[in-house]
Amino acid sequence: MEDALKGGLLLLAFGCVLLWIGWCHWRYRNTDNINIIEVMILKIGGADEPLPRTDFDRFLSYAQAFLCFLFGGSAVIAGIAIILNHWGWI
Repeated sequence: MEDALKGGLLLLAFGCVLLWIGWCHWRYRNTDNINIIEVMILKIGGADEPLPRTDFDRFLSYAQAFLCFLFGGSAVIAGIAIILNHWGWI
C-alpha cells in the first residue's frame, strides 16, 4: 500500500475510535464513576468518599463528548476523502 492509503486508513480508524469514545462519554455523562487511581488516592488520604461533582465537572463531561464527536467526525471525513482521492474517485 502506498503512504496516502495507509494514512487514510489510519485516520479513518483513529476517527472511529474517537467517535466510539465520544459515544461512551455521552452515554455515561451523568453517572458518578470513580476510577481505580482515585480509589487508591482516597485510601492513602484516609477519605471515605470522593468529593461531589461540581458544575465544572458536568461541563467537562459534556465538553469531552462534544470534542470527541467533533474531532472524530472530522478525522473520519478526512480519512474517507484521502482514500477516495487515492482511488481517483475525487
